[in-house]
Amino acid sequence: MRGHGIRIKNAPRVRCSGFVAGTAAYDRAMDLMVIPTSREGFSCVVREAATAGIPVITALSTGSRDSLVPEVTGILIPPCNAAAISEAILKLLRDPKQRRRMGNAARAWVADHYANTRVLGLITEYYKTLLSPSSNERQFGVATDLAAVPR
Repeated sequence: MRGHGIRIKNAPRVRCSGFVAGTAAYDRAMDLMVIPTSREGFSCVVREAATAGIPVITALSTGSRDSLVPEVTGILIPPCNAAAISEAILKLLRDPKQRRRMGNAARAWVADHYANTRVLGLITEYYKTLLSPSSNERQFGVATDLAAVPR
């Protein structure tokens, strides 16, 4: 792995910044983002890239595959497949119009699906279903009406 790190650091168009607290300026400078994860929760990084209008190349791992629309907002590749990563990167680098289309679609998709009001509304509705007496009785077989509990 050491040899790869040296080659990356010496590449003229690659900047190794180290830790950066606020990444927005870096996001705006990217042509695309590659997240070659083999396992991931629900990926915030994919959604952050989408918000910045950056198409993402990521693996078909649990959370990442749910964070983009394949071939619309980004590209999904098989996990642990260097050839697939290279192919996807070259595909987008060679086609700036497709890259821009994907980036614009990603920004629109994340704004439509992850607006705070929408997400908070969905969460609220979910909790309401959990708190309804009929839901609790169905799910857990218990009465939630305290008047129904023998004393």
